[in-house]
Amino acid sequence: MIVVFTGGDELEDNDETLEDYLGRECPKPLQEILKLCKNHVVLFDNKARDESKKDEQLKELLSLVNKVIAENGGKPYTDEFFDKLKNGAVKLRDQREQVESLAGYSKQEISELKEHMYESYKDQLKHITDMVELKVKETTQRLEQQLA
Repeated sequence: MIVVFTGGDELEDNDETLEDYLGRECPKPLQEILKLCKNHVVLFDNKARDESKKDEQLKELLSLVNKVIAENGGKPYTDEFFDKLKNGAVKLRDQREQVESLAGYSKQEISELKEHMYESYKDQLKHITDMVELKVKETTQRLEQQLA
């Protein structure tokens, strides 16, 4: 994740850097977000008219995007849930292909394989559901603590 801040021109007018501002007025939830995204931040001016300044800001953002891609092993993002779903879909497809290629097997054997495939799918779905529920619970608890 990359956090994009705006208002850089206002900070510049006050002879202040983003680091100065965040060090002075950064709320705890934002500090946690910045920590989670490995401090991948970029600052844009709201009123920049100078094309070279706009180009510089854009280059900084694109450089940061390339850095994140490199850190993620060449992928623009990583997501544990997405990876698990993708791997599960590939596994399910492979199992279907295996079942469809079972010419010559008895109906009983094919039925057993289909049952095994169904159970595997159910287990996978339960695992993903449990992960999502845990994430939702953790986020809810954190938000409740912040509200308190």
